[in-house]
Amino acid sequence: MPMNNIKPFNKNQSSTNVIDIVSLERQEKEAKKNLKKYCLYRSLENIFKIGINVSIISLSITSVQRLIPYNEIQQHQINQIQEEINKVSPRVERLEENFGATFDPRLTKRVMKENTYKVDPTLRPIFFTETQQP
Repeated sequence: MPMNNIKPFNKNQSSTNVIDIVSLERQEKEAKKNLKKYCLYRSLENIFKIGINVSIISLSITSVQRLIPYNEIQQHQINQIQEEINKVSPRVERLEENFGATFDPRLTKRVMKENTYKVDPTLRPIFFTETQQP
């Protein structure tokens, strides 16, 4: 009979369960810790993205505000040019018609008659004379 009351360590079912429970609890705590870190990083990333998007939006709004007066000036200039075109277009059309007639070979005699003092040589002059009646 042994003299001391120390019993040898026997691995029984209850000690294994305790060790397993403790290791599971540690794993759960580690998983929660990792999840918190992940959520923190994701939230910081989303805040950063929102900040960047807000800065891009503000930049675009200021750019549009600066471009609006320039656009109005350009529209005013376009309207003035369009009015000038409308004033000049009938004259241009008339000149185009005359230009086409000038180089038309069928109308050379008419153009020559209009632009010079020369007369078509095939024409015969007509002289009117007064006749006396008896």
